[in-house]
Amino acid sequence: LTLVMYARDEAASNAKILESVKHIAGGAFYGNTYLTSVTLPSTLVAIGDYAFYGTSSLKTIDFSAACALTRIGKYAFSGNVGSAPKIKAIDFSGCASLEGTGERAFAYCALLSNINFGTLNKVDKNSFYGCGSLENLTLGKNLTTIGEGAFRSCVSLKNIVVPVDSELIAIEAYAFAGTISQKTNYEVLDLSNAVRLQLIDDSAFAYGNVKTATLPEAQFILGDDTFSGCNLLSQVDLGNCVSIGQNAFRYCSSLCNITIPSSVKIISKEAFRDLNLVTVNIGTEDGGNSLESIGKYAFFGCDLLTTVNIYGDNIPTLVGEEDSLLFHHIDKSGDTAVINGLRIYVNAGALAWYGSDGWQVYKSCIFERN
Repeated sequence: LTLVMYARDEAASNAKILESVKHIAGGAFYGNTYLTSVTLPSTLVAIGDYAFYGTSSLKTIDFSAACALTRIGKYAFSGNVGSAPKIKAIDFSGCASLEGTGERAFAYCALLSNINFGTLNKVDKNSFYGCGSLENLTLGKNLTTIGEGAFRSCVSLKNIVVPVDSELIAIEAYAFAGTISQKTNYEVLDLSNAVRLQLIDDSAFAYGNVKTATLPEAQFILGDDTFSGCNLLSQVDLGNCVSIGQNAFRYCSSLCNITIPSSVKIISKEAFRDLNLVTVNIGTEDGGNSLESIGKYAFFGCDLLTTVNIYGDNIPTLVGEEDSLLFHHIDKSGDTAVINGLRIYVNAGALAWYGSDGWQVYKSCIFERN
């Protein structure tokens, strides 16, 4: 049985969907401004696209009996700014058969402040885009994927909690990103419990007010522009990151020191360009470094950079060799030159290994560590 349309009057403001209903058709409640509450039945399998779109008076959705629900359609409980439902809480704990939240399904639900993900595996693309009252977010243990833009422009977000034994594998592009004019408000990002994480995709946390970021002890890829525009970010623990994307930390002007862990194999083009870095540690004393390549301009324009420590016997390849401009800047005369006062320290006995493949450009800056 499919529910195609529902009455639009004050007498039908509290909708308790019959137990025989398996599908709610796309647009069934579209623009119904009388609707204030919905109770979903145990027989319900699917909610169609735009099913409750623009139900601006809707305050409560009861999913507790919806154990057979497998699909929430696109824009199902969404709307334009001002016309979206006024729901404050969503509890998926009764939705044992549901895998994802639905693409843009709850976008612009401006009063939404609490989400229980139950056993869901995925937060779909743009599901909670623009939910401006969402402050505290605890991810479900079973979540494996935070979809593209899932919590983008949730500007009031203050806490993101990853539970112990999290199954999280991927945080997709723009998942928690803000914008240049409206940044997200969380100051501490702790992903240390995401021990299965494999990917933090492009711009996932871009344009936020985050100050410290702790990434997991998992082998993961950090995408392009991941923290771009996070100008308050001053402390980063890269965990066991294996690859740092292009412009990953662009415009992170408060970042003064960075340690590239021994797990990192690739630093991409312009990853740390134009920052106020003073010290860069490549690898560690105990673990050395595993860097295979460093992209062009990776540390270009870091005018305050004075100390680069390279640990271990591995010599990273410079993309572009002498044209890599790895540790260059624009000097007072407008020319491209090696950063003033730069000193690069390498292991004792390793100085001769830095005489070619682009490293010779920095010959006068490289010294053996005692």
